[in-house]
Amino acid sequence: GDLGIVFLLFIEGLQLSPDRLLKLGNFFKLGLAQFILTIAAITAANLYLGPQVLPAAERFILLDDELVRPILSTPVLAFCLAGAGALSSSAFVLPELKQRGWEERADGTAALAVLLLQDIAVAPLLVLLPLVA
Repeated sequence: GDLGIVFLLFIEGLQLSPDRLLKLGNFFKLGLAQFILTIAAITAANLYLGPQVLPAAERFILLDDELVRPILSTPVLAFCLAGAGALSSSAFVLPELKQRGWEERADGTAALAVLLLQDIAVAPLLVLLPLVA
């Protein structure tokens, strides 16, 4: 998995010129805010809303208590789930941006900047998760 991430970042890096990187840098704060706020929201939802929603969900869906309960009560597990939920797949989104011709538009540039930040954020998450576990 780690090797695939390295190759994906390498291929994306080959397609970026220095001018394009400067344009993307303008949206760095947007990408960072999206990443941090998404992790915070998913973690909070797991820890605070999960215990209230779980009894209602159990009426419709058979849930494994050994799997679900620790996620809703352990901050580290909630953070791990949130970290995974905050990432998106550039492999799916980038071809769609190119196909629609949105790469050069402001919203396409913002989307690309957020995607690249999420791809780069995988490495610190991989380092951080074993430390907090």
